[in-house]
Amino acid sequence: NYLSGYLMKKIFEMAEGCPALDTLEREYASVVNQRPIPPMDFSDMDEEKTASQLHDEQFVESESEDEGVPTGYEPLQNDSDDEFADEKDSPEVLQPKENTKLSANAMETIQKAMQSISLPAPAWGKNLSDEELVALLLRQSAKPTACQTTSFAYLPTKDKMSIRSVTCSTPTNIAVIKYWGKDSVALNTPINSSVSVTLNQKQLKTVTSIVASQSFPADRIWLNAAEQDINNKRIQVVLKEMRRLASDKALDNDGKPIRKADWAKYKLHIVSINTFPTAAGLASSAAGYACLVAALIELFQAQEEYPGQFSVVARQGSGSACRSLDGGFVRWEKGTKADGSDSLAVQVADHEHWPELEAIICVVNDKEKDTSSTSGMMTSKDTSELLGFRAREVVDKRLTAIEAAYKAKDFATFGKITMMDSNQFHATCLDTYPPIFYMNEVSRSIIHMVHKYNDFKGGVKAAYTFDAGPNAVIFVEKQNTSEVLGLLLNYFDQAGDLEVRGDFDKTKAVKPVADLLNSLKIAAAPGALKMIYHTTVGEGRKVLPASESLINLATGLPK
Repeated sequence: NYLSGYLMKKIFEMAEGCPALDTLEREYASVVNQRPIPPMDFSDMDEEKTASQLHDEQFVESESEDEGVPTGYEPLQNDSDDEFADEKDSPEVLQPKENTKLSANAMETIQKAMQSISLPAPAWGKNLSDEELVALLLRQSAKPTACQTTSFAYLPTKDKMSIRSVTCSTPTNIAVIKYWGKDSVALNTPINSSVSVTLNQKQLKTVTSIVASQSFPADRIWLNAAEQDINNKRIQVVLKEMRRLASDKALDNDGKPIRKADWAKYKLHIVSINTFPTAAGLASSAAGYACLVAALIELFQAQEEYPGQFSVVARQGSGSACRSLDGGFVRWEKGTKADGSDSLAVQVADHEHWPELEAIICVVNDKEKDTSSTSGMMTSKDTSELLGFRAREVVDKRLTAIEAAYKAKDFATFGKITMMDSNQFHATCLDTYPPIFYMNEVSRSIIHMVHKYNDFKGGVKAAYTFDAGPNAVIFVEKQNTSEVLGLLLNYFDQAGDLEVRGDFDKTKAVKPVADLLNSLKIAAAPGALKMIYHTTVGEGRKVLPASESLINLATGLPK
């Protein structure tokens, strides 16, 4: 009749003051071996059985001290220094009292305690006395056949297993020269090179925490609170390659070294969240896979065999992910090698190079897009002649020109090429058969608005780009941010309730002048935007402190 100390600890924390549990706490205070709790099955429990009947059925005395004690719940030895270690079983605990019932408050606290450790809420307790409830718990803990599965991922033990935990973040990136179409599906290499601006993590990022433990039965992964299939082919490619690049330099949470050969004994629990809409055309998959790689780099203390290899691994998860490991302006080389090893990311300029460059992101739709990027690329490659022409004749020239413009901080050239390439990308989507429509009427109204603003200013002062979705990213230099935001708010925020995330104060938006408004041929559309982000150019992957972990180390599950 031994009950797990972990169960006791959890229930005592939330049900303090319940007389029966106070008694039980004293009786089992000596149980320090904390172990996984088997799932409880109450289907065969007769609520009317008394505690003494349960005692007779389940805890018949035996001359053998081990008989009747389930494996994993062995008693302490007599040399325990716990002040209650020498107390004998108190018969009063299992003796029912007439008409003794749990109060509603006590029942609620016990239910919460049970739920907090993933056990069924004891609705049956309404008809049981305190002592009968305790007896029931004791009976269920004595079922060795129920130990085959457990909802607990990790529980500390007296001789606890080695664990290592890390948390990292990575930014999203917005391509200004797009890639669309895969040269090799197996290697996830592109038909053309591309280049992107890394955005500030203060507004847009993915955070990923990983806990590695020898006690985990299998690898698991959660994205935005929902468990995903860890056997996803691309996830498995990333995990396998990063395990291969592990070093001997990692330390567990107690400071003990983990050898590379020992990593085979560890399983991983991975928890990841995005601070921006997923699968809505804001490069969420890029940030997600980049963050997975970043966290695995830190977890394994992995080492590259050649410069840029980590970006090669990230690319195999999601193509654009290779550009999110670095900050600033980053080019993804198409590569020419058969094994894809030279299809990697190269930083053109760091995040401090152009501090005046800012981005305004108009979230038109925060839902998952109808046509995924992967599906759209395959169809376009098979059916669009324009896509092939673009890759052969256009992209390389634009890359050379826009990289020079970025280094020179030449916004007019940078902005014009950015808009032209966005337009051509969506033209290839229209040239696809059947055509793919990522933009909508709101997207097109923003395009019109930006061109009219530039006409009014007498040059390119704002530049839009759209990835595979309806959401607009408008690049501006700092001195023009207030005017562009004022123009957007004039059409999309007439009620004044549109959320602008970032450091920008809405009250500082400049109201557009009459001549500019008169040139626009669009109607006001309040409510058409879900939100606006204001952000800047940002840095690449970061290692975060343990306090920002997304995982509860006591359970190994998401917080």
